Amino acid sequence: MNYREAVPLEKAYRLLNHGPTVCVSAAHNGQQNIMTAAWNMPLDFAPSKVAVVLDKQTWTRQLLEASGTFAISVPTRAQVNLAQQIGSLSGAALLRDTQKDKITTLNLQTFTGTTTQAPLLEDCVAWLECKLITEPH
Repeated sequence: MNYREAVPLEKAYRLLNHGPTVCVSAAHNGQQNIMTAAWNMPLDFAPSKVAVVLDKQTWTRQLLEASGTFAISVPTRAQVNLAQQIGSLSGAALLRDTQKDKITTLNLQTFTGTTTQAPLLEDCVAWLECKLITEPH
């Protein structure tokens, strides 16, 4: 059963406007990662823009910058423990120490969207596929 429905781009801000902690994922060159981010928000309506704050040393941000794309998964209330697990593990450390990525280690159920290679977390309430807009500052 496919329960996913596209949201018009001009209404996508509604998916983040309530201030949820989200899962941000990125993939590049065969590598992938996912992390939680509490600092996220819609920025503009037309064109639709979102902002996420990711420390420059995170593995997800490095993949995001290399690929120029990322995805946001908005977890449900039932996924609170999963989101906590995702946010408690370092993807870079796992890769270094075990040669396994966080998605494999946590056995996360993901799917690939239509416009990015970033993994999208199954069973979330919403997903956004995004492209990076560089900020010169």
